[in-house]
Amino acid sequence: MFGYITEKRAVTYGMTHHGLYYWIPIWISQHSGSGFSCCAKWIPLDYMISMISSAEMFLRAYLFPDNEPCFQFKIGKRIKNEKDM
Repeated sequence: MFGYITEKRAVTYGMTHHGLYYWIPIWISQHSGSGFSCCAKWIPLDYMISMISSAEMFLRAYLFPDNEPCFQFKIGKRIKNEKDM
């Protein structure tokens, strides 16, 4: 499929897990410490992630002003790469 990031390519980008951001399938990289990065498995959905995260930040600030900002990522199974096999 055009614009799809395969597991093999995701590993080269440093991604370590499958995941979901609401209904959007994503690749997630858990860095040591508190940081992480993610990208959509299908590149055009990155635009949807931007729109949804903007709406989420606005609604969280409005509905829960005392809470720290956060995102609703679901971390799935670990990506199997050549090292794991």
